[in-house]
Amino acid sequence: VGTTATPKLDIELRTKRENISAGFSKLLGPGFDFQVRFRNEEKDGSRAYGVYGPGPHFLAEPINWTTRQWEATLGYTSDRFQFTGGYHGSSYDNGNPRLNLLGTGFTFTPSFMALPPSNQAHQFHAAGGYSFTPTTRGTFKVAYARATQDEAFNIATFGGQTSLDGRVDTTLLQFGLSGRPVPRLSLRADVRYEDRDDQTARAQYISALSTTRNGFNNPRSLRSIKGKIEASYLLPAGIRLTGGVERDERERSVPALRSVPFREDTADTTYRVELRRSISETLNGAVALVH
Repeated sequence: VGTTATPKLDIELRTKRENISAGFSKLLGPGFDFQVRFRNEEKDGSRAYGVYGPGPHFLAEPINWTTRQWEATLGYTSDRFQFTGGYHGSSYDNGNPRLNLLGTGFTFTPSFMALPPSNQAHQFHAAGGYSFTPTTRGTFKVAYARATQDEAFNIATFGGQTSLDGRVDTTLLQFGLSGRPVPRLSLRADVRYEDRDDQTARAQYISALSTTRNGFNNPRSLRSIKGKIEASYLLPAGIRLTGGVERDERERSVPALRSVPFREDTADTTYRVELRRSISETLNGAVALVH
């Protein structure tokens, strides 16, 4: 990229993808099965990019990406109990960690920009359901994941950090119960807990220029729990009456420095009543009141 005096060039930007997938499955015995899957994608080429420093500069970002996904799962199925669990992993590798800015029109020091950093994630999960009776069933889902990003920085930061040392741990627990105690009445209850724990190292990246900015990054954690209870009853004339209560509570990490009001804890309670009827095989009508 040069100055505005550089002659215009006709440049064709394109990207190419190459995918390879493989997997196999095996029946291990009555009700048991095991599966393994792998996927690799190579993406090469270039795409439009830009930067302002000062004035707009039109660039071409080189693309040399490798994305991989792999998974192993074990399943079990019986008349009452169904289960699946296993491991899922993924990685993203960028063969071009930075973009060099050449020419006389830039005022950057040094004259290059960081490109998307390589990262990886790993998750263990399990889910299933159990039929207590022909009309009562329970379900569950549990998962734990860890995502990391520790690509080395191109230059030293203000605080001497050599990488973000980013890490986010996510825990998920979900349970549900549904039943039909009488032919016209259906009941359902669900609860979901999720904890997104941001363990990214906190460091000073730029100098503190004002009282509303201290130069530190702010890892963001979020913990939420959501519950729902719902009942549905079939009235005469094919009208279904549904009522329920839903509660959503969230707790967020608080930045060390704030310039605007920040809500650390929030709680939402929703009440809902609905009437629904099938008018024909292809048309439904409903009216609901939600508070």
